[in-house]
Amino acid sequence: MQPLDPTDPERIGRYRLTHRLGAGGMGRVYLGRTAAGRKVVVKVILPQYAGDPEFRGRFAREAAAAARVGGFHTAPVVDADPDGNPPWIVSAFIPGPSLHEVLAGRGPLPHGALRVLAVGLAEGLEAIHDAGLTHRDLKPANVLMASDGPRIIDFGIARPSGDSSGLTRTGATLGTPLYMSPEQVDALEVGPASDMFSLGTVLAHAAVGRNPFDAPTLAGIVRNLIGPPPEVPGEVPAELRAVIARCWQHDPVRRPTPYEVAEMVGDVDPEADWPAFGGGPADGAGTSAGGGAPVPAASVPGTPAGTPAGLPSGGIPAYGTGAPAYGVPTGPAVTAGPASPASRAPGSEESLRMESVVFDRMREDGDPASALAGYERLLPRLRGSLGPDHPRALKLRARIAACKEELGDHRAALDEYRSLLRDQTAILGQDHIDTLGTRFQIAYQLGELDDHEAALAAYRAVLPDLARVLGPGHDHTLTARENTADHLSALGDHRAALAEHRHLLGDRIRLLGPDHPDTLSTRGAVAKALGDLGDDAASLAEHRRLLPDRTRVLGPDHPDTLTTRFEIVHRLGELGDNGAALWEALVLLPDLTRALGADDPRTLAFRLEVARLHRLQGNPSAAEATLRSLSADLDRLPQGRGADSLRTRVRVESEVLREWTLPRAPQSGPWPYPA
Repeated sequence: MQPLDPTDPERIGRYRLTHRLGAGGMGRVYLGRTAAGRKVVVKVILPQYAGDPEFRGRFAREAAAAARVGGFHTAPVVDADPDGNPPWIVSAFIPGPSLHEVLAGRGPLPHGALRVLAVGLAEGLEAIHDAGLTHRDLKPANVLMASDGPRIIDFGIARPSGDSSGLTRTGATLGTPLYMSPEQVDALEVGPASDMFSLGTVLAHAAVGRNPFDAPTLAGIVRNLIGPPPEVPGEVPAELRAVIARCWQHDPVRRPTPYEVAEMVGDVDPEADWPAFGGGPADGAGTSAGGGAPVPAASVPGTPAGTPAGLPSGGIPAYGTGAPAYGVPTGPAVTAGPASPASRAPGSEESLRMESVVFDRMREDGDPASALAGYERLLPRLRGSLGPDHPRALKLRARIAACKEELGDHRAALDEYRSLLRDQTAILGQDHIDTLGTRFQIAYQLGELDDHEAALAAYRAVLPDLARVLGPGHDHTLTARENTADHLSALGDHRAALAEHRHLLGDRIRLLGPDHPDTLSTRGAVAKALGDLGDDAASLAEHRRLLPDRTRVLGPDHPDTLTTRFEIVHRLGELGDNGAALWEALVLLPDLTRALGADDPRTLAFRLEVARLHRLQGNPSAAEATLRSLSADLDRLPQGRGADSLRTRVRVESEVLREWTLPRAPQSGPWPYPA
């Protein structure tokens, strides 16, 4: 990192520039600060490219696509002005050395860190590819070794048209020679599979400390890239050899997808296997490989990757589901100064880490009570070893709160999250993703406690900060908007809820596409909101349009597909077409039983609906038979709030049926009984 040159601008847009981080083929990269003093990375395009209309158009498209990239292993774009003079793009900043610096200073990565690197890069590439981008220059200098896992930086930025520098002829996609794919060298069409070839090379380099395609001359590098792939070095761990060998296939179709790489490597645990690499030089500015110019250490501001797969630690749930829909794990995001080695027993930190992993596994295995007891015993020891303000201590407190939530004690979880929020705000900052995640959790717990007014206020307070820090199109921002609409509905403001859902639907179609499950979910919310407003005909029509799309995308047995079919039954009944409702219900019931199970509460509740429809259709014998069968099955189930509530509803429906079938007194004429 260098001081600003006299020729450098002092401000770009609303960002104050403080240092020069480097310069590349397209522009200069600066360290900047927002008005509130938060660090950002600002990339400013050189004038010779800014005057090219084709370049500007491509820059605008790719900057917009880059801003949509989600995931915990990439560098999000937080702002851009492709129409500026000159154009510029801003990314979040996080300190940390590049993989190039780590390999140059420390040598090959240990086995566990290699596995974390492989899965982290695969997830990052998956997010990039899902946004319609190809990185085109994945290399160690573009991998930031953050405190909680790898981050991919400098992706998705347009290359200048007509630039024939480097290996390829005019108009071809450029890259760093040692990490190119064969199709990049041959100037063929480059797509996501090209990044997978580069991923194999990066992993091999990280495993053995050298690039297997290296040669003394550029011509030698080219021969190695377009010739038969080299043997995977023997030093590479066995489970990664197959990954690298598949990535190095010359036929792009035969290379694995990022998802397949993650599946081949399996779940990893960054808490146990990811070393503390420390900050990069000059306040975290990484340097590029091969003597190139420095590149920015840009990334999601502290998005952790340390939560085990499937572990809902501090996640962002969709309201009413009872489980997180989009994980915002509560892992460490900054390398806080731990206690010095002299202040704690040797090896105690590693021992505490391993204990935490054991309790994490308990939680994963569905035993939050045992995990909670373990976490609460571990917390004072962790604070004593690392200090009360260490990010790992904050993370453990978030897991304690999450366990209480999973045990159904939302009041205790709310108290834990509120206490945690004060310390996260003071230590990590109000814009840290862990702080934002805790604010979201406070809103969620309020909703679970049926305090819809307070929950709505909390969501409305955190929503603009989520949009500003993560971006308006980020999954967590969109989920906050979804939950806001749901609480409006719970408060009876169905018109406002419908407007919110419709606005959200437009954004999800634009950002995710019409067939994304979240888009389909929002379509379902719109259809339900129409029914809540009393427009059952419009609600029925929307559900009927939604059903074939959910069946095609999710499958006929997916709970959301089955829910749509139930909504159709319900709306038909509301419209008074009980015959059609009963027909749809009798067709749905066996599918519901097969997909969810005979004892699933949803299946049992639907059988009660079938009995009610039989009664309304004038078939009391069928209604009575259904109720008797349902009552017998409920008697087999253990006591519990859900089962007891359903038993009560069955008794009520039985009473209604009994009254409905009693002989009626004549509507006119003398009363048959003496007064």
